Amino acid sequence: SINKLENMARRSRRSSRRRSGSTKEDERATETSYDESKIKLDQNEDMVEETGDGKREGLEDDNVGDGGSMEVDKDENEETNRDDLDETQVKEEHIEEENESQIKNSHSAAARRALLRAVESDNSTRPLVKLLFYPETNKNDSDDSFTSKLESMTAKEQREIVLESVRDGSKFHKGLVRRLFAALGEVLSRVVSEDELYVPASAYEDEEEEGKDSSESNVDKEVIPDEESTEALLFMRGCAMLANAHIDAIVRRRSERERDRCSTSSTGIINAQLTVVDEVFTVTSMLHETLFTLQSCGAQGLKAQSTISTLCQSWWHNNLMHKELLVTQLVPLLVVKTLDGSATQQDVKRLHAMNDALDLLDFEDESIEYLRSLLLKTLSSPLFLRHNDGREFISHLFTLHPSFVPHLHQAIRVQIPNARHRILQAYGNIYLRAWKKASASATPFRSGNIVEHERGLGEAIQKSIEENALQDLMYAALHVSTKSMSKAIRLVLQPIHAAKKSPQIDSLLYRMYTPILWRALSA
Repeated sequence: SINKLENMARRSRRSSRRRSGSTKEDERATETSYDESKIKLDQNEDMVEETGDGKREGLEDDNVGDGGSMEVDKDENEETNRDDLDETQVKEEHIEEENESQIKNSHSAAARRALLRAVESDNSTRPLVKLLFYPETNKNDSDDSFTSKLESMTAKEQREIVLESVRDGSKFHKGLVRRLFAALGEVLSRVVSEDELYVPASAYEDEEEEGKDSSESNVDKEVIPDEESTEALLFMRGCAMLANAHIDAIVRRRSERERDRCSTSSTGIINAQLTVVDEVFTVTSMLHETLFTLQSCGAQGLKAQSTISTLCQSWWHNNLMHKELLVTQLVPLLVVKTLDGSATQQDVKRLHAMNDALDLLDFEDESIEYLRSLLLKTLSSPLFLRHNDGREFISHLFTLHPSFVPHLHQAIRVQIPNARHRILQAYGNIYLRAWKKASASATPFRSGNIVEHERGLGEAIQKSIEENALQDLMYAALHVSTKSMSKAIRLVLQPIHAAKKSPQIDSLLYRMYTPILWRALSA
């Protein structure tokens, strides 16, 4: 049994060795097969990667091409949609503009009818006042189609529609203008000329009070408005607004004609006076005559005065016919406004813009004495001396007439002792500007464009400035007894001395100082 067991153990070992050897061979074969499979797999992966890269590249190229075309198509679609949207918006805006234009034309036509009906209905101020200032009182009238269309608007907006209908010269033609202002003139003549309905009754009562100081300003009086005068003042204000709207229409037509011409010949047309319908001038002239009286008519009077003043200024600046007849009351009023304690720089600017109107004044006429006294007061006004417009206005006063120069110089001279440094220099610049302007008008260059009379007047004014103003200051600077006064006068002359590099100023200083220095040295 032991032998059997040993034999069995031996056979078992042999079989085990055989199995072990086959296993190792299998393992080696398996390893070899694995290595070969791995190599093949790597080769296949390389081939797949190369193929995949190529496919991917091709696919990417295809995608780029397709994507690019898709993006282009998308952009084109968006642009098309945008164009369609813009076209739709343009159409909508066009339709909206057409609707607005139709509404505007409808309102304008209704406003024209309402305006003519208001001034031609009866010989009264009330219909126009209700239309322009109290349109809500017309809303219950079944016949008033204009105000019924504008119930949602304010009185100011409705008034602007009425005025714009007058500015539309193509629709509000000359025949309608004559009808409108002829009717206005009939009522206005009764309001301002015959009955003076615009003056409040309280203003007459103040004048009749015994013991009242006659020197008291009408502006300081307390004026109690009454219904009749208030309505009349509003009517006058409405007339001025309508006249101003008509002027706007005239100027607008002229501008359109000049744009169409676009030629150098248009300059003469621009400078030529524009003709105005006689009825419009008649109404404006009547309003102009009331400018100073309105000063004593309370708050409504001052509003009407301001509107009429604006009308007259517009008439002058736009060079309308008979403009010289609408400044006799306007210019003194503007001067008074600038000398008021509540005056502003805008008041001075408005007066300065009317410089040319002063050239029409006859300084040899005694009736101008009041205006002369007002103009002399401007030389001591700080408001004029602080601003360039005011200084230019004063320098222009020196060029109005030779006889006016000594009075202007005397008005400045009395201010010199107590004036500040800046005010003294302002006076010096005024003298210098005035002399340059007078010298330019007296110089015979471009004699073909200068009227002989104007050149002669310019020479007389230049001589008056030199002898009555500048030489007097130079003499005083050398002979005055006090150092402070001498210093103040030299400050006035300093701008002229500083400009001595100019040949004209150098010649002026030589002519002015030579006789003074010679007499001083001889003494």
